[in-house]
Amino acid sequence: MKRSTSIALSFVVLTGLSACESNYSKALDQRLAGKNQNEKQTILAEECLNEIRQGLKPENPANVRYFEATQKICEELTGKKITLPKQMKK
Repeated sequence: MKRSTSIALSFVVLTGLSACESNYSKALDQRLAGKNQNEKQTILAEECLNEIRQGLKPENPANVRYFEATQKICEELTGKKITLPKQMKK
């Protein structure tokens, strides 16, 4: 998959995870502006991790599986490892 496609798909995932809030999208656009490819991937990986942290409910197995899948998607799209703290996993 081309890097530009990966970045575009990452942006789509993040937009969906953020419930399509326009302020969030604008803030993310500003953070990505002027960054090189590696910096953009790092920022997107951090944003994926933040979304997972905010939505993860370790007491709910279905929720954990959903966010584990999200983690894998984010890692594949950004090419960066996303590691959840152990206390967040059940």
